[in-house]
Amino acid sequence: MEGLLQEREWHTKSIEEVSGILQASINEGLDFAEIRRRQQKHGLNKVSMKKKEGSIVLFIRQFSQPLVYILVGAGIITAILQEWVDTAVIFGVVLVNTTVGFIQESKAGKAIEALTKMITTEATVFRAGGQKMRISSYDIVPGDIVVLRPGDKVPADIRLFSSRDLKIDESLLTGESIPQEKAAELILEPDTYLANRMNMAYAGTIVTHGHGIGIVVLIGDQTETGRISQEISIAQEMVTPFGRKLSQFSKILLYVVLGLAATTFVFGTLQQNHAPVDMFVASVALAVAAIPEGLPAAVTITLSIGVNRMAKRNSIIRKLPAVETLGSTTVICADKTGTLTQNQMTVKDIIAGGYHYETTATGYNPSAGMIIKKQQISTGSSDICNESIKKEDVVTLSYSGFTASPANVSSKYPLVLEQCLIAGMLCNESELLENEDGNWEVKGDPTEGALIVSALKAGLSEPRIEHRFPQIDTIPFESHLKFMATLHLSKNNTTSSNSNYIIYVKGATEEIVKRCCYIMLEDHGELSGSPRRWLTQNHYDEKSSYHEEGTINTGYPYDIKKFVHPLQSKDEIIQLAEDMAKRGLRVMAFARKDISVNYKDKVEISDIAYDLVFLGLQGMIDPPRDEAIRAVDACSNAGIKVKMITGDNLHTAIFVANQLGLHTTSSVGIDNTDGEYIEKYEGKFIDKRPYSVSALTGHDLAISYKQGLADVVEKTDVFARVSPAQKFDLVRALQSRGHIVAMTGDGVNDAPALKQADIGIAMGITGTDVSKEASDMVLSDDNFVSIVSAVEEGRAIFDNLMKFLTWTLPTNFGEGLVILAAIFTGLGLPMLPVQILWVNMATVITLGIMLIFEPKESDIMQRPPRPPSSPLLTSEMIQRILLTTAIILIGVFTLYLWELNNEGSSIEVARTAALNALVMIEIFYLLNCRSLTKPIFQIGVFSNKWIVVGILLMVLLQIAYTYLPAMNTIFQSAPLDLETWLRIMVLAAIAYFIIELDKWIRRMYRSKDRKSLMAIKKF
Repeated sequence: MEGLLQEREWHTKSIEEVSGILQASINEGLDFAEIRRRQQKHGLNKVSMKKKEGSIVLFIRQFSQPLVYILVGAGIITAILQEWVDTAVIFGVVLVNTTVGFIQESKAGKAIEALTKMITTEATVFRAGGQKMRISSYDIVPGDIVVLRPGDKVPADIRLFSSRDLKIDESLLTGESIPQEKAAELILEPDTYLANRMNMAYAGTIVTHGHGIGIVVLIGDQTETGRISQEISIAQEMVTPFGRKLSQFSKILLYVVLGLAATTFVFGTLQQNHAPVDMFVASVALAVAAIPEGLPAAVTITLSIGVNRMAKRNSIIRKLPAVETLGSTTVICADKTGTLTQNQMTVKDIIAGGYHYETTATGYNPSAGMIIKKQQISTGSSDICNESIKKEDVVTLSYSGFTASPANVSSKYPLVLEQCLIAGMLCNESELLENEDGNWEVKGDPTEGALIVSALKAGLSEPRIEHRFPQIDTIPFESHLKFMATLHLSKNNTTSSNSNYIIYVKGATEEIVKRCCYIMLEDHGELSGSPRRWLTQNHYDEKSSYHEEGTINTGYPYDIKKFVHPLQSKDEIIQLAEDMAKRGLRVMAFARKDISVNYKDKVEISDIAYDLVFLGLQGMIDPPRDEAIRAVDACSNAGIKVKMITGDNLHTAIFVANQLGLHTTSSVGIDNTDGEYIEKYEGKFIDKRPYSVSALTGHDLAISYKQGLADVVEKTDVFARVSPAQKFDLVRALQSRGHIVAMTGDGVNDAPALKQADIGIAMGITGTDVSKEASDMVLSDDNFVSIVSAVEEGRAIFDNLMKFLTWTLPTNFGEGLVILAAIFTGLGLPMLPVQILWVNMATVITLGIMLIFEPKESDIMQRPPRPPSSPLLTSEMIQRILLTTAIILIGVFTLYLWELNNEGSSIEVARTAALNALVMIEIFYLLNCRSLTKPIFQIGVFSNKWIVVGILLMVLLQIAYTYLPAMNTIFQSAPLDLETWLRIMVLAAIAYFIIELDKWIRRMYRSKDRKSLMAIKKF
């Protein structure tokens, strides 16, 4: 038995085979001795925890980053120079960076802990000779006989052997929004995917309806939930694009700086015959000048500010690097149920009385009145999907003793529609309840709940109708019957003496239609020439058996018999239902039968075998969020692809994708656009519209696309009926093509993919603890549009980081080159190491950091995503850095030479002038960097008040550095005269205008290129 407990295809085996393998009696259960033996052998029924690294090891590992190496090196150098304040600052930055990384990484293991909670519950089992008892799910063992009732959480993976009307909500595992009907007697094929295994119940799912009994086949880590925990544990923690590129850049910078320092020392000592001590100081000065000490601090502060900004826009960041990753996202893999959709089944289409109605209201709130667009079914095409909406009349229904208040007095009241809605309300076992928060929820089957809501939104009063037609008996829905029937007493008056019976039936269209001999149509008079004539027999003046029952009193103020006609074309109704299903709707058919007064008060299946009156069809769907539609459109404008990955039905997924606007794939190769909306083409299901959606099922992926998965994922918009493992594989396939992938989700089944993705986005309200702990970001309002806001903030933060890099690198490189030029020309150092540390730390804090608060530019969401393969520094940035570095080198070194040769000036004055020139150029260059493409007057001179504050503060610090005696002593600086300051300001202004001229020239070239491209497109 041990080896067979690893078996995963329990759905392929009969009950006798399963009980034989597990050596358990389905009638009596296990005895207590056997239970203890199995617990010792298999352990408790819980997900095991992965052994985590110790806190000390985790903390030390944070130091293994090139930027940290640079900072530690700079700290050691300053310590050698006995500059203890600077040493403390630098090591303080190191400590902050490593502490933040330690805190974030220490949370990674909590996802599996949350999984343990998912299957912790109580269960009813049969043990020791059939004795029923309630036990903790921890104590469940393979072979236990478990009883399932509504509201129970399934404690383990179970092979059912008895079920009655059993439905289980498996959305956490499969993504299917509708509870799965179970049929214990079935034996399924091996390749049946998880969502269709009707003879199984899985750990962590919820029983919503009916009863079932089954035998436990897998526990703990072996369950489907346990497998997900293993996938979470092996999911690779992705390094962010910016972090990856910054790490590579830092390594190169580290080697270059150390190489230059060593070359300077050797050259100065051997070629210039300088003292080794002097050359060591010069090498240290060069290294300190070229190292951007403030870069790690700036990155950390920038990301932290981004976290606060995003929190205000309902996006809670759990891991700092996720902030900048959002700005680089190229693909969002979105789970459908509850993420893009409302997770509330809603009736969208109704066909009744020969007319097609479309509802506009969505959700469970019955007070949001429903406007119905009335459209007559055309004889030219039975496919209502192809017809444009013809508003013959629009009516607003309101219940008032079976009357209506038409919006247009000329409108005929849709009586058959009312009958169809009443059938859905009465032939029902679910309830619509308002919770303490004022939100509406369905207790029972969401499909039945949608029928109640559609009737209430039409103005029908549930209490009054139920009082007028009290339920006497019912035939519950069962999978083999495919219908449900309820028997009602129809009271015409307050007394029951004058009454008759009505049977309402709902179910699968084929089952209902084949039992119907009649149909209700809205037309009151002769139907000759009516476009609905194809639904009825040719001779309407003949009396049918239904019309001969003249004694029937239906309890309505109108004569039902006038609307009833013999049904001829059952195939046409089935075709209508199929057309609705192709649009992703779950379709239910409705019928009624009127019974005489002397009828028995019990309904039998034989009573509804024939002579039913067809009332209509209702098609429902879990509709997309309105704000999600806008969010998808914004993603499209921003160059971000959105792909739907769901465990739901293929046609439903395609329909929702069309409503959302996921039209990213062109149907190249399809010439004929007539006929069916959805057809299979080269292994893909394609919705044939001007903008088509291509879709694949999980079965297609498993059978046909094991090889070349990355190419398939790139070209496909929708993935339906996808297993948790396939979601994980799809994310990895996209990453293998260089995409930066964001994955949204809320269920247990999403957790591995959330962790594997470059950024996992969980739902804060409906999301499970598992999905939240596996994610990088949580949406506090469960609103997909918040992702767009987060992407916008992420792009702005990344933009500001690039501005900071463009500002800080040439200043560091310029300092280094000035020192290198002095050494190679045999001059004294223009700046001492302690002076360089002063200017680097002071300018980063007062100037560079202020770029972080720069408002986002207006076109931030019209730009395409930054290509993942692009280097950290683009060619334009490199050219800007080289240009600025050259300006700093020429300007500062020229001024240093001028002051050295100026009669009466000392080396201290020359160094002070050179340092102040460097600072002023940095200040003016900071204004250039507020936008890398636009002039400052376009973005607003005072739009970033922190820039103004930072500049004033830096000017005050430099005045103190230049004129305060204490500062002169510490930093070996000296006061400057007015003429020197004038030369410094002219030099800084020239630098500013050169950079602005470069930006202007580049704008002209880009504008010319755009005009050329537009001309080509127009041609």
